[in-house]
Amino acid sequence: FMRHFEENNLMDRVRSVYPRVPDGSDAGQEVQIHAKLTIIDDQFFRVGSANLTNRSMGTDGECDLVIQAKSAADSETISAIRNDLLAEHFGIGVDDVADQIDSHGNLRSLIDARKDESRTLVDIDFGTDVDEPVAEMFHALTDPERPGGASQFAGDMLSARPAGLEIRGRYIVIAVITLIGLLYLWWA
Repeated sequence: FMRHFEENNLMDRVRSVYPRVPDGSDAGQEVQIHAKLTIIDDQFFRVGSANLTNRSMGTDGECDLVIQAKSAADSETISAIRNDLLAEHFGIGVDDVADQIDSHGNLRSLIDARKDESRTLVDIDFGTDVDEPVAEMFHALTDPERPGGASQFAGDMLSARPAGLEIRGRYIVIAVITLIGLLYLWWA
């Protein structure tokens, strides 16, 4: 995903971060947030659960909200939401966030300036050393080009697509996969 930004020389405009909060250790505690939030130049605000993959955009039941600023007041509202969230993650006041963004020139510089704070935002390490053959092997399953049915999924998993599973057979496949997932979660 990040390679697209690297290839187009946009890394100086993009940050993917996660919040870190103090827990008594030097490293701090990572906070895992499932919802995805995107704010672009105080003009676009998006929050939801969809990933930026074909699976989320084509087959999952996701819910996202996107707001585009049409006026200065809309932009101010988007920046107020941003500042409120940043205040929470930095452990400072909302007004302090706005002042610090102004004094550092932009949000990226503010994040860099606060990198050694115990309560801060930390860059996500995407690990650019990807084993391409392994990535390609999992690509069809994790990011399909278009939605597929249970028969296709079962066939991909078993390396041989069953010929025309009946509706009842599809429910059995889904039930077995669900059961395996629940057992895994129980024992994990």
